[in-house]
Parts: sequence; structure tokens; C-alpha cells
Amino acid sequence: MGRAAKWLATGVASVVAFGLSLWLAAAVKLSFLPKADADRWVVNAAFATAMAACVVAERKLDLSRARGSTRRSVSGAGFWGGAS
Repeated sequence: MGRAAKWLATGVASVVAFGLSLWLAAAVKLSFLPKADADRWVVNAAFATAMAACVVAERKLDLSRARGSTRRSVSGAGFWGGAS
């Protein structure tokens, strides 16, 4: 699969993740969430945006692995914590 097709699939997956997360956050009513409808939608949208960002971040990480990126973590221990 080409790079453009993979990013298109990532875009579609992030939109789906956003929609499902927004629906789930609206369907589940937790006691510690705000009671006002407008406030709840802000919290729900923030949660859904975070989930969509996770999808895009995973794709970016996958691309950096595919290119053979040699960047190290801040700790210098490599990505998965192995010896550098």
C-alpha cells in the first residue's frame, strides 16, 4: 500500500475513532463529569479529539519505524527501553 493510501486510511480511522469516542462519551454518564449539557459536550469532544490524535500518532510512529529512524528517546534507552 502506498504512503498516500496509508495516510488516507489513517484519516478515515481517525474520523471513525472520533465519532465512536464522541458517541461513547455521550452514552456513558459518569458521576464525576459535568452535569450541564454544554459542559459535557466540551468534555466529550476533548476526549474524542484525544482518541483521534492517538490514531494519527500511532501512524506517524509506524512511518518512522518503516523508514528505519534511529532517533532515541530522551532517556537514551531506545524506544522500548532496551539498551542503547
